[in-house]
Amino acid sequence: MLKTNIFLDELYTWKDIPEHWLSHILKKNEISYKLVQRFPDNYWHPRRIDMLGLWHEHDLERIEDYIKKNS
Repeated sequence: MLKTNIFLDELYTWKDIPEHWLSHILKKNEISYKLVQRFPDNYWHPRRIDMLGLWHEHDLERIEDYIKKNS
């Protein structure tokens, strides 16, 4: 749907949190978006599988333990 790469101009200049950069690009280009609730309490900590079935985790041992317990 986009006619140009809206990320290209600022691809290597943004030094903040990636989600903030994406929000900035969407607003700058007047692209509509919707925030989707991921957790019933709107808080990501402790890290766990969210309401979309996604799990953002940095601790590989937690992932390995989960796979072992659920396979």
